[in-house]
Amino acid sequence: IVKDPAPILFLADTPANSVDFCDTSLVPMLRQNKCFDGLLSSVTGADMKETKIFSNGAILWNRGASNIKNLQRRSVKLLLADECWLYPQSHIEEAIKRITRFQDDGGRAVLVSQAGEAGEEFDSYFLETNQQEYCWKCPCCGEYVSYSLDMVKWDMDAVDEDGNVDYETVKSSLMYTCSHCQSEFKATKEQLK
Repeated sequence: IVKDPAPILFLADTPANSVDFCDTSLVPMLRQNKCFDGLLSSVTGADMKETKIFSNGAILWNRGASNIKNLQRRSVKLLLADECWLYPQSHIEEAIKRITRFQDDGGRAVLVSQAGEAGEEFDSYFLETNQQEYCWKCPCCGEYVSYSLDMVKWDMDAVDEDGNVDYETVKSSLMYTCSHCQSEFKATKEQLK
């Protein structure tokens, strides 16, 4: 938005979820970032719920992918699509067509989602990617290890016979095991980078 002002389309599964994300997450984050000082229009009201205009010429449309009409008519340089597994069939393909005009000028589509069902549209796009996983580097063996709940351990006494959890005990006893060398580490942000 700052360095390369361009039209952007943000999609969520429904119009309400799209507006909610922009109003409660995106816009507050932009307003706190000094790079965006003075760029975000101060215009408010219903007309700005689905469109954010920036003083440098960038425009952000936030729409719901559930309505096919929201995926047509606009040419965008950046498509940001969230929770794609919830989109109706063929709506991801239709959304990606929005970047055609900018493909030779850095047009990008970013599809973000949890997994859907095998064989559905989002699954097909996922299978075309390199399918990288978030990893951490084991300080003991140097291998990169994918995050997995199977490798997490904590003091089981943190759960009483009624199923109540003592989260402080869980937090203080949390350990992570390297799947390569079996070394155990305190599960901290610093350790699992």
